[in-house]
Amino acid sequence: MCFAFLRYFLTSSSARGGGGGEGRGLIVGMASIFAYSAVQGGKSISLQKYSGYVTLIVNVASRCSLTSFNMEVLNGVQQAYNPRRFTVLAFPCAQFANQEPLSNAEIAQWCKDIGLLFPVFDRVNVKGPSADPLFQMLRAQQGAPAWNYTKYLCDRSGVPRRKLEPGCSMDALWQSIECIL
Repeated sequence: MCFAFLRYFLTSSSARGGGGGEGRGLIVGMASIFAYSAVQGGKSISLQKYSGYVTLIVNVASRCSLTSFNMEVLNGVQQAYNPRRFTVLAFPCAQFANQEPLSNAEIAQWCKDIGLLFPVFDRVNVKGPSADPLFQMLRAQQGAPAWNYTKYLCDRSGVPRRKLEPGCSMDALWQSIECIL
């Protein structure tokens, strides 16, 4: 399902705050992931680094029953779409049945061992009052993550456009990415 209404909204004058000219995909008042940073290997990294990329933000866990399938799918979309300025951004989280018991160093090693092709950041909380600020914004824009492997698809301006539940089909994921690219 492509978002024809989204294309209309992005190019309408109301989406540009009135006035004429070409729409550039920014909606006045919408939060962007590029205003946030994430920690990787203990170092803060501005998500502005991914400006111009379509991003898929995913809360992950190494010991979840969904891990094997999802990591294979995420590696597949990363490999297929990275040349078109797309990237997966993974955030380990232990808030769902403590299915991420590893330390940040152990997570980094595990990611190398299984050959992940996308950035994996340090552990974060994704729900509740202690949620990472990025996930507070994603929750406000698209709803709270239901479980491990909830996916938030953001456009090239960093605006969250779609939330995909952990059990979404591969077809739904690929079609959603295609619509935003």
